[in-house]
Amino acid sequence: MKNDIKMLQNVVRHSFTAVAETHKIHEVQADIYIARYTVLEWIRIIVAGATSAGLIAILFEKDEFWIKLITAIASFITAIITGVMQSFDLKDGESSQKATARKLLRLRDEYITLLMEIRNGRRDYESLLEQYKSLEKQKHEIYEDAPRTTDKASRKAMKKLHVNLDNQFSEEETDILLPEYLRGEGEVVTKQ
Repeated sequence: MKNDIKMLQNVVRHSFTAVAETHKIHEVQADIYIARYTVLEWIRIIVAGATSAGLIAILFEKDEFWIKLITAIASFITAIITGVMQSFDLKDGESSQKATARKLLRLRDEYITLLMEIRNGRRDYESLLEQYKSLEKQKHEIYEDAPRTTDKASRKAMKKLHVNLDNQFSEEETDILLPEYLRGEGEVVTKQ
């Protein structure tokens, strides 16, 4: 039975890691989408302003070919950017990536709870296995509905997790955020 528990713990740890990494990938993909949207929106605003300025200049300088040319180019760029933004709805993409990331975050926390329950040894193997199977079912449902991500998002997420240690906190960092009575290695209260 001890081997079964140890094997289950290893499998849960693996699933936890996969979910934690996938969560971060979806967060990063959402960030990429919103950054692209912001850049395109600023370019569109600037080019639309240039188009308007060019149209006003044409009213007063009718024979200036270069003003007409620049205005036409600016208008064309505005149309292209508008088309791209409508074809690739980056705001919707960001929203669906964030929604998936939130689901994965909740699932990640449930894997942590399951690992804690495995470690404390108060539950039997069968009930732990059932909980694991339930979490795996949830994971596969989330993955099935999850929007696609890019290699760029995956690389950035792995760097954040494994180089920048995004999801890791020192004791001091944790203690700063907790109320004083919950800090440090406080006394654990157990059922008598």
